[in-house]
Amino acid sequence: MRRRIAALAAVLVMLASCTEGGDGARGPTSSPSPEPWHGGTLRMQAWFRAVPILDPPTSYLSGIHWELYRCCLLRTLMSYNGRSVAEGGAEALPDLAEAPPDVSSDGLTWTFHLREGLRYAPPFEDTEIVAQDVVRALERIPAPGPGVYEYGFYYSVIEGFDEFRAGEAASISGLETPDPHTLVVRLAEQAGDLSYRFTMAATAPVPPGAADGHEGAYFRFLVSSGPYMIEGSEDLDSSLPPDEQRPVSGFTPQTKIDADGEVRVGLTLVRNPSWDPSTDPLRGAYVDRIELVAVPTVQWSTPPIDRRFIRELEEGSVDLILAGRGQWEAFRSDPAFEDRISLAPFHDLRSIPMNLAVPPFDDVHVRRAVNLAIDKTELAARFTEYWAGQTFASPTAHLLPDALAGGLIPPDWRPTWAEGVDHEGDLAAAKREMALSVYDHEGDGRCDDPVCEDVPALIEKGAFGVPYPWFGDLVGEALARLGIHLDERRVGCMPVTVIAGQPERRFGLILSMCTAQAADYLNGSNFALPLWHGDSLSGEATVNASRLGASDEQLRAWGYEVTSVPSVDDRIDRCMATIGIQQTECWAELDRYLMEEVVPDVPLFTTSRVFLLSERVAHWSYSEFGSRPAFDRIALVPGSE
Repeated sequence: MRRRIAALAAVLVMLASCTEGGDGARGPTSSPSPEPWHGGTLRMQAWFRAVPILDPPTSYLSGIHWELYRCCLLRTLMSYNGRSVAEGGAEALPDLAEAPPDVSSDGLTWTFHLREGLRYAPPFEDTEIVAQDVVRALERIPAPGPGVYEYGFYYSVIEGFDEFRAGEAASISGLETPDPHTLVVRLAEQAGDLSYRFTMAATAPVPPGAADGHEGAYFRFLVSSGPYMIEGSEDLDSSLPPDEQRPVSGFTPQTKIDADGEVRVGLTLVRNPSWDPSTDPLRGAYVDRIELVAVPTVQWSTPPIDRRFIRELEEGSVDLILAGRGQWEAFRSDPAFEDRISLAPFHDLRSIPMNLAVPPFDDVHVRRAVNLAIDKTELAARFTEYWAGQTFASPTAHLLPDALAGGLIPPDWRPTWAEGVDHEGDLAAAKREMALSVYDHEGDGRCDDPVCEDVPALIEKGAFGVPYPWFGDLVGEALARLGIHLDERRVGCMPVTVIAGQPERRFGLILSMCTAQAADYLNGSNFALPLWHGDSLSGEATVNASRLGASDEQLRAWGYEVTSVPSVDDRIDRCMATIGIQQTECWAELDRYLMEEVVPDVPLFTTSRVFLLSERVAHWSYSEFGSRPAFDRIALVPGSE
């Protein structure tokens, strides 16, 4: 097993290196000419749960929909260019806005000026996109409730937003439109990441009447503002009563799976005749038509790639396979795929949070020692093997995914106490750090204090019905070599999330593979606010499993014996008060400080998704926001149909 894991680890390194290159791509990177060829039909395959079927404001945790919105269907005040971090792909850039917003000196008033003359796709081709359409979009965000997957909480910083959602106000008081092309946003608190929040599809403009009566199902009646529209959009008729309107023909939702396993799900995009490339500096829109076909899934598991799609990829009748277990098997068994397989970073982090209020993890030297002792390379390789090559894991030594830190932290960065240590774990270095702890009375690198016996640990025993005891076993063995012995409670995927969100449950470690922190938009606030700010501990549930920033009063109320833990609230607040590159630099500095001085977690690895490209693909780039190829920047071989 060790030999196989080592081989997998070598593949991780090789594939990770292959993601570098022209335009953020590898394999078929760019066309011979400076400008890729425009034309042809891009055919993609994905698994069913990836197909967007909901309203933009409620399309949360649903797959590729955000990239489809960004690349093709919806323009927002600010957006991304569909490229890598090195090419500005993690920056919020003006889209519908003609320039970055004007921000008041106190950071509480943001003014966006919209480009003039932009119009919607048919049948609203005569309707100009104006500021009130963005207000209408924000007013459509539903109130939270059971079964409602939405991300409206990102806009609670706007004055009056929560009151409007609760039905306590007739309008959102913090939004003003002094003229058709100006939107003024007043905030209740500083939020230097507001430009990033306005990259989300929930804020995309909605023309008058288009969404009326279609709450929760607007996607089937969606009016585009981007370079593409759903086929058949020109036949929409919003003048009819909502229950008499016929949805777009280019989106076929799932109805049944027939005897041959065929799923009647499909999405076809065609060019939006209202879109003018001279007014859109962010999108390429190289192909004329995009066809997405979905394949069956079983509950939450991702199915193997259908051999039919492999054959069609080889023949060129499918250009891009986005998901499915089996990419690893295909790559391993057929060298011909070596140049057709690539990775897309997911901007997530799997880590082991250590509860700073549970001994011995209240001692920073213990936390550093645990970091040094764990073999992250083996854990990443086993995770990759578990997912059968659908996902590849890459070990990391810091807490923010690279895009959220603006690429400012080098891949080989280590805190000073871990300099020269690789990701495979170093027991000697771990023992040297443990020897500095107050819990190592003999100074031999092992905890000999009673607090290191029966340390309560919450360990996930498996996900999606598949057990993986190796995760808890490997971590437990590493800690035992330092004299730390775990009193384990092993539970399933959902229970670990529920229990971890209850601060009064005093677990010293929480080990979970199925849960990870991931970015919704490309700003460090996505991690800093929920994971490390003390305010995140005041709600009913929290993802701040380290309890970083907890007050003395909270710790006493929860029954902890340790009544003081570190806080980085002031650092996070300073970052939130800045904007632009200064804010990105602030998040990168916070990341380094956390791992140098606080060490609330053991960062294990980030992941990348695997996808396959046909030989018809001549050029593509990686979309940082979409965590997959940018569909508008895929160009086919000249002359392709």
